[in-house]
Amino acid sequence: MEMIIRMVEDIGPELKLEIKTDRKSVKRIEFDNTHSQILSGSGNQDNPLRSTSLNYLLASEIAFWGKTDKAFDSIYPAMDDDGIVCLESTPNGIGNLFYEKYVDAKNAKYISKTTIRPCFYSWKDFKLFRKQPPKEWTPCSDDIEYMMRYGVLLDQAYWRRSYLESDNPPKKKLLEFARNYPINDIDCWDETTSGSPFVIEYLAKMKTRTPIKEEDGVRFYKLPASYEHYFIGVDTADDNDSQEGDDQAFCLINNKKEICATFNENIKLRQFAVIINKVGRMYNDAHVLIEANIGYIVDTILTNELDYPRRKVSREKTTTETRPILFSLLDSYIATQGEITDEVLKSQLYNFSLIKKDMKHIKDDLGFAFAWSLWCLDEKKPRTIEFIDPYIIRDKRIRV
Repeated sequence: MEMIIRMVEDIGPELKLEIKTDRKSVKRIEFDNTHSQILSGSGNQDNPLRSTSLNYLLASEIAFWGKTDKAFDSIYPAMDDDGIVCLESTPNGIGNLFYEKYVDAKNAKYISKTTIRPCFYSWKDFKLFRKQPPKEWTPCSDDIEYMMRYGVLLDQAYWRRSYLESDNPPKKKLLEFARNYPINDIDCWDETTSGSPFVIEYLAKMKTRTPIKEEDGVRFYKLPASYEHYFIGVDTADDNDSQEGDDQAFCLINNKKEICATFNENIKLRQFAVIINKVGRMYNDAHVLIEANIGYIVDTILTNELDYPRRKVSREKTTTETRPILFSLLDSYIATQGEITDEVLKSQLYNFSLIKKDMKHIKDDLGFAFAWSLWCLDEKKPRTIEFIDPYIIRDKRIRV
């Protein structure tokens, strides 16, 4: 606020400004000739701008507010209908309001007047962060990998290396750079992935694609083929669950583990079952494996009301025994495949943590749906049996 005050004072006396301080944590600049005000408050307070009508709000470094949820929830209702809200910050991990709002905005399927628009600025797009290397300087292996992965130029790589101060900096220094100078809006949250059950280095390199079409919230990446077998993993949420982040989700893969279609939305179970029925029939009556904690309702609707083939539907519970198997299936896929296809799925897997205590801002529904689809494939895929024909004396294969 001191910078704003100095700027206003430098404008001159013609605006007839009066600078006031209301409370210790709130400062106010009032314009006598227009009766408009500029106010500042602390994000460490529960109610920093109480009883104030706002036209414009800049929430600066909101990821570092001490009482983010309470402070923002007290400010936001004071915004005018045509007001403008800007939330800006350097990243500070994934368990906070800034991360939640950014990811929700990035994954928003429908754009309206009130939808938050995500904006990301990479450090490599600014000429300020360049430094001409001396002739004798040779990039280390980390510099070369960083340049190849992110398209960074040599003078940018040298500037980064100068910041890191050595060819083998401590991990804390690397994480500090990733947060303060984000290269993209995935790796900037990297400091929180230490509790991940997956090999993050492999996952970060996996490619995603743009859907070839979207319908009823379903993102299609590969259309059905008559000769293929398909497998749907389903993760369900309670209809009565009040948590905004809990979605109904499914992932559809083929026999080659290629992701063909994905879905994640906060809808009712009956509507979810109708969508699964439509997509499953489209893909040759795909095998469906439903996470059983709430999924029995979807199972009942699918088989009893929508006449989906009973033999193609099964259920499995998430337990202390099955959960490690699901993580193992996902980790194996990440370690051996070069493409994850769906950007939302990649984001959920990247930000999943086994040790993060506050998971309310972290979505994992599609990630578990994908794990169940891999489980379904492993159980239901057509097998081949080798045997020797005693008459022809040669190998044969039969499908069962």
